Amino acid sequence: FGKGLPKITIFTKGHRNPQGITIVDDEIYSVEHGPRGGDEINLITSGMNYGWPSQSFGTQYNLDEISKDPNNIEKHRLPLYSFLPSIGISSVADCPKNYSAHYKPFRCLTVSSLRAGSIFFVLLDGDKVLLAERLDLGSRIRRFFILDDQIIAVTDYQGLIVGELSRLTPSFNN
Repeated sequence: FGKGLPKITIFTKGHRNPQGITIVDDEIYSVEHGPRGGDEINLITSGMNYGWPSQSFGTQYNLDEISKDPNNIEKHRLPLYSFLPSIGISSVADCPKNYSAHYKPFRCLTVSSLRAGSIFFVLLDGDKVLLAERLDLGSRIRRFFILDDQIIAVTDYQGLIVGELSRLTPSFNN
């Protein structure tokens, strides 16, 4: 082709089916579909291998096993969290402002799902997942957007769902 071609570098590898990516507090997070089971939340770090197709917490659709052992993969990084059974993970973003403020100093991610018809608030302490709280919306969530304390969810069948998170703690100033 000649000169003037852009230089291409591989940032990470070993991803199966990425669905969403976001930056929260200067960290890159992605979500991806696992095989049968094993939808993942990953903390993305340059040069790392996230395992696919050599390692997964899920199994093949024909029920053949996939190695769970990451030791044979150079520069391997395990997921922060793996959903079993799969939730049909679909998108990831920062949490609504009041939810993040409620759980400070911990980091909070919002993750949506197709199969589970829910949004999950995932609380992190560095690389450790402390909790995954489920908010059931009853519809397949394809994508969502956070605007301050509002969640706008794009569904497969019901159109838009708009919700606002109210205070998480009761007011005792009555």
